[in-house]
Amino acid sequence: MSNDPKLRLTEQQRAELKIEFGKLGTIDEKLDFWSEKLRVDFCHFDKFSMDDIQDFWIHTENKDEIEYINTRNLNVYKDKARVVYPKNRFLDFEERTETFRQNIEKASNKDLFIDEEIRKLDLLISQKEQENNPSTLFKTRFFVNIYRQFIEKGIIQTWDNHIQEVGNLVEADQGLTVAKYKLFLEEYRMPKKPEPKKTLAFSHDQQIFILDYLGLYKDLDNVKRAKLYAPIINRDWETTRQRFSSLETRKTVENLNPILSYFTELGFEQQVQLVRKDIDRKEEERKSKKNKK
Repeated sequence: MSNDPKLRLTEQQRAELKIEFGKLGTIDEKLDFWSEKLRVDFCHFDKFSMDDIQDFWIHTENKDEIEYINTRNLNVYKDKARVVYPKNRFLDFEERTETFRQNIEKASNKDLFIDEEIRKLDLLISQKEQENNPSTLFKTRFFVNIYRQFIEKGIIQTWDNHIQEVGNLVEADQGLTVAKYKLFLEEYRMPKKPEPKKTLAFSHDQQIFILDYLGLYKDLDNVKRAKLYAPIINRDWETTRQRFSSLETRKTVENLNPILSYFTELGFEQQVQLVRKDIDRKEEERKSKKNKK
């Protein structure tokens, strides 16, 4: 394990930080502690030896917390990877289907275009299958297993048993996305009535926030709430469930300002106050982080 990176803390620094970490209460506070005080995103915990990080390990009390950490780790990793490698973005179901709808309109032979999209997916799946050798430790087994579960049984695995290495989460996320996109393509090829083009005034996150501020069954768990919200906002329920697990990190001033205007126009004073309170809190957090730098 000599090649593992180290936190590089003196004994005094470690002791002081350990005391500070022990006083934290929420999962978000502990995750922020990692990025702000340890200068390491928690999604990279597996790069370090447990002996080095055990003083700052985030212990969870329930499955929702485990799923929240896994989802946030995945999103943080993907967002940062997209900045470093903009040409190798991860496959996102909603982005890919939207791009497909734009391109299919321009295709002279729509059937051939769909066949080519499916061929590319089949090639990727074949490569993953070849790498999925029981004698190896390839993380691609997560891709293959999740892909098969969804295609063959319609099962979507939740990551709430234990905190996973981010590489496993990425492979599982991509396996599910490929499975969903392949079914989308096959269903798209089937004869159906043309649907009127819809223009969405709000993003997926903003739609969730609006229903959330309206207090629509906020006491439900993430799975039930996603199944309730998804048909209302015309979104995929699994993607909606994942967003619930990282809702607070997606609540930005930029996301909330259009919602504030929306509720103000409707005259919903209670919701206006709730949104304005969150905007003020996010502005304070932004100033605080800026001052720390």
